[in-house]
Amino acid sequence: MDLGSGQFLRFEIKDGLDTFFWHDDWLQLGKLIDITGPACPNLFGIPLNAKVADTLGNERWRARCSRSRQFPTLRAAI
Repeated sequence: MDLGSGQFLRFEIKDGLDTFFWHDDWLQLGKLIDITGPACPNLFGIPLNAKVADTLGNERWRARCSRSRQFPTLRAAI
């Protein structure tokens, strides 16, 4: 995220065990639950209390393919 005057912020999630998927601003876009709305955890198949580490398996994202209009944007950001 560019803060102006050449400054940047970086969010390091390491193994993802301490970072909540929906409630932490780990993509620096804001909290995903605020961006996507309360129905998205169910649409994506990712529990509301999931950690980032819970959403990955075999080096792939474990989200359900959703017809939600947020899905392509969220997937691209991740």
